[in-house]
Amino acid sequence: YTWLDATYPLLVKKNVKAGLHSLKRAHQVAKHRGKKILTGAFAVIKDEHEDRVITDPQVNQLLDKEQLPRPRFAYIPSLRSVTVPSGGKIVVSKRDARHYFHRLRIGRRWGKWLCGPPIRAGAGASGGERYPSCRSAPMGFGPSAGWAQGLTDVVAFDAELPQHQRLHPDIVVPEGLPIWGSIIDDIWALDHVDAGNSPPSGPSWLARAEECWCLRGVEPNHRKSVDAHEGEEVQGYFVHPEGHWVGVSLEKRRHLLQCTLMILMRSTVVVAVVDRLIGKHGFMHSARPCLRSIFQAAYPWIASVRHHRRGKVVIPDDVWVELCVSALLIGFAQFSLSSPWSQRIECTDASMT
Repeated sequence: YTWLDATYPLLVKKNVKAGLHSLKRAHQVAKHRGKKILTGAFAVIKDEHEDRVITDPQVNQLLDKEQLPRPRFAYIPSLRSVTVPSGGKIVVSKRDARHYFHRLRIGRRWGKWLCGPPIRAGAGASGGERYPSCRSAPMGFGPSAGWAQGLTDVVAFDAELPQHQRLHPDIVVPEGLPIWGSIIDDIWALDHVDAGNSPPSGPSWLARAEECWCLRGVEPNHRKSVDAHEGEEVQGYFVHPEGHWVGVSLEKRRHLLQCTLMILMRSTVVVAVVDRLIGKHGFMHSARPCLRSIFQAAYPWIASVRHHRRGKVVIPDDVWVELCVSALLIGFAQFSLSSPWSQRIECTDASMT
């Protein structure tokens, strides 16, 4: 690993002081084929008071991917099968766990496999190089996301959240609201409120989940707590209270349209930039699956040049046209929870004929 900035020792010392790392000697670091297994680390600014530490553990290359716990969480586009009356409003409730990964203490034996590049611990005989070893599940470590989702599932069970009203890949989608779901450190709920209806269920459900988080040593992030609010996002999708449509917010779609036009006006583009642009369009398409058919040339092309992430390329004509068409259809990238069900079923193959 290469030191990108001289502040790396300061980052390590702050993590040690916070209890996230402990310092190890060289013989306490795991080796593979005679070479030390190290973990790169850098910090990303969250706000003026906090940083988020991201890691790149080499041990990920040695893990059996078939044995890793994989997170399984709510898939928002599956809400298309939910039916909501056209009147009233859809409100959102949310809870967020603060410093979730920092609360997931890992077993002592993992410590030697999750050591970062060394720092100088001081002068004299007691000094020398010391390697920061993770004490909690680091972001970027293979099993971390699965462990975090597992704890959230346990908390939901402890809080007795109704499983038949849950949005989850392994459960049939509920017919209507209220409905709840979770993803890693977030739990959310949707309610349909109308005159004469009973109070929304989401706030009471999530209040119980928050209590169960606290019982397991997890601190809720009260700044992100929402109780039956209108016009909120869930897992990156905006839920319109009166229109009952779900999709990327209009503001984000406007920004994506502007960004697309700026990139298409350039003669050459950095591969990483157009790769990110295609990914943004792909996420937007998830709210209107038929739009995915636009990218017939874009996906194979970006896969063929992705290994040159820092290089500049000319966008092929067919890919240019597909990005332009996707931008023009950006207003259709949403679905309605109150659309009437079609009474006709059409079956066809995928051929052009």
